[in-house]
Amino acid sequence: MLPGHDYRRKAAAIAELSQGSKTMPGQTVRCPKCGAEFSIKGSGGRKPYNMPVKKVYDSLENTHSIAATARELGCSRAYIYGVLKEGR
Repeated sequence: MLPGHDYRRKAAAIAELSQGSKTMPGQTVRCPKCGAEFSIKGSGGRKPYNMPVKKVYDSLENTHSIAATARELGCSRAYIYGVLKEGR
């Protein structure tokens, strides 16, 4: 990070750029105030589980509990409810 720059300015530049376009990791963003360039790091957000409903049903039959199923599959209870509601 350049001297005299803080994360708020970098976040403002990213937010200003992303209005109307989508920023991607590895993309270079120019600060609107001083013209300095920043590289966007990261993976682009959390990746979806895309867990098949059959796997959730099988685990639920074995454990008989949403909480135990979530622990076994390594996801949240809300995700389990979502999969069951959507019925992917």
